[in-house]
Amino acid sequence: MNAVGKCGFGAVVGILLVGAGGCRERPTPWSPMESEVTTGWLRRETAEAERWVAAAREQLVRDPSAASASLDKARASLRKLSSYYLPVLEARERAYNAYWFFQQSDTGGVTRELERVETELLNAAKSRGEPEAREIRVTLEQVTAARVALDTSPQSVSHLLESLARRLNTMLVKGELIVK
Repeated sequence: MNAVGKCGFGAVVGILLVGAGGCRERPTPWSPMESEVTTGWLRRETAEAERWVAAAREQLVRDPSAASASLDKARASLRKLSSYYLPVLEARERAYNAYWFFQQSDTGGVTRELERVETELLNAAKSRGEPEAREIRVTLEQVTAARVALDTSPQSVSHLLESLARRLNTMLVKGELIVK
């Protein structure tokens, strides 16, 4: 084989090796857009509050005590929204932000967002009963694990943040089962 043939053969082998290396699947980062985020729970709670207010308006003249009961139910529905769903929704958004900051190598941003997740979850826990408080405690443990991993095991942070965000999403979607 002459010198040109050897160079051509070497170039072909080199291209094949580089191409083969480039064909390996690279893990793609998780995206909140892949987690089937929904706000059906928010629509349900809002519709329930609206239904009770409408019932109260109809009953106001003919049956004031029934109107009062309907308004109490509307208030309870709104309290559920403000004391559980909205703080957990905010926590989920902050968990997504923490994941994004981690992908940008901004550990300060991750830390700030995890602090906000914790604050929102503690707010949600204040007015909830034992089933919700237990769910929130487990989720707070995930926040702590992610914080610790930032310093001790950075390779696991991405997975921990993804798990945290997915858990918060599940808490919203399945919230009615937890809240009752």
